[in-house]
Amino acid sequence: MKAVGEVMGIGRSFQEALHKATQSLEIKRNGLGADGKGYKDYNTIISKLTKASWDRVFVIYDAIEAGIPLERIYEITKIDMWFLKQYEELYQL
Repeated sequence: MKAVGEVMGIGRSFQEALHKATQSLEIKRNGLGADGKGYKDYNTIISKLTKASWDRVFVIYDAIEAGIPLERIYEITKIDMWFLKQYEELYQL
């Protein structure tokens, strides 16, 4: 049975919980950045960041992977810097 609209990720840290939650989605993705299906093109990433969508979680990770500064991601998304720093720490693991 497929869940609609929510996942649960429990972990000792925000990064662990986020990673578990993205892995549990039934969308043929294996967590953040693990499957190589992310966006690589700068313009595509910027365009995808401007719209709030179900896959924005993945696009933020792609933006960090592409070297886009957190300040620029914040300007576009207005997502709190604390969350963006958590993504960055997860990427650095």
